[in-house]
Amino acid sequence: MGVFFVVLFKIIVNFMKNVFKMKKLYLVILAVSFLLTSCDDDKDDNNVPVPEAGTLKGDPFFFVIDDGVADNVSGITIDGVLEGKTSSFVITDEADKILELPATMEALEAVNFEGVTAGDCFIRYIRYDASISGLEVNKNLSELGGVYDISNFVKIERVNTPEAGELNGSPFNFLVGDGVVDNVSGITNTSMATLSGKSDSYIITDDSDKILEVIKKGVDEDTKEELSALEVLERFDFDKASAGDCFIWYIRYEGNLEGLEKNKNASDIKIKEKEDGTKIGIFDLSTNSIKVERVQAPNAGELSGGPFTFTVGDGIVDNVSGITNIEEGTLSGVGSSYIITDDTGMILELSATIVDLEAFNFDGAPVGDCLIWYIRYDGIVANLEVGKKASDITGVFELSNSIVVTRN
Repeated sequence: MGVFFVVLFKIIVNFMKNVFKMKKLYLVILAVSFLLTSCDDDKDDNNVPVPEAGTLKGDPFFFVIDDGVADNVSGITIDGVLEGKTSSFVITDEADKILELPATMEALEAVNFEGVTAGDCFIRYIRYDASISGLEVNKNLSELGGVYDISNFVKIERVNTPEAGELNGSPFNFLVGDGVVDNVSGITNTSMATLSGKSDSYIITDDSDKILEVIKKGVDEDTKEELSALEVLERFDFDKASAGDCFIWYIRYEGNLEGLEKNKNASDIKIKEKEDGTKIGIFDLSTNSIKVERVQAPNAGELSGGPFTFTVGDGIVDNVSGITNIEEGTLSGVGSSYIITDDTGMILELSATIVDLEAFNFDGAPVGDCLIWYIRYDGIVANLEVGKKASDITGVFELSNSIVVTRN
């Protein structure tokens, strides 16, 4: 009996072992099946295409939107792998507000930007599969929701025709080279209310329209304060320039120009063009200019010669001679004269040239000392007359030293 129970016990144990092994095998098979199912599910997920909008290619566009000429884009291409069942072009303003949604390239190229509001706008391309939210005119790109991809942008610069107006201000007259700072002031524009154009400059030209300076807005070196073009102009020192007339013009412009630079001619300022002839700029020059007359500080030099002593009333002609100017090569001033005064500065005689001076006969003059001066001047001088005082002469002039003539 004992042997029977031992044999039965072993049979039961072996049976249970086999059952346990089969259960383990079943669990293994179940786990593998689960993993395979999961892998299949993952594989299915990976097969769902992710939207790809590619890359837009095309030069920036520049449109003058009030000239009556249709403004359409062209030549834009889409590069790269594209994914997504639905697509559209998206035109936005600078704040990403959606302005237009052309569905196709043909529709995009049919959009006319003429007559719209000035300002920059941007063309993008969007691809998506399922539903998308926020893709509506007057919505913002930040409101887009869903699975989508949006490309880079191509910029469109929309501008109005610039208006530079008419300058107002008195003509200026400066004595250059005298070390005194010469600034213009009080210049205004009679068309201030209608001025337009993103960029502006003042142009200083000579009397042949050669550009001497282009004055743009700047920054104060000390305070770092931003300065308008007019404020920079009012700080420009004309004393450092050479003599001659120059003219101040005002220009307003958009986009890119050529020729707006120092040493070019104002007549050479023009709109920049792309290789295909498309214009990418526009400008307007003020209807007038303001004249700045720059007069070189006259230089009368230094007289050399004498002094002279004459006995008057003896019937012998008394003439000076041998008077020279030791600064002959650097004398300046359009007008000139020799001045003979008495010892109080009263003008007795005006001799236009050295020949006239040497021809003057001092024998007929009364006893006393007199002085010979040389004057150089520009423009109009007042009180340069016999009988006036030399100290009363006014205008732009310089007097030399004097040579004494003693009349006994």
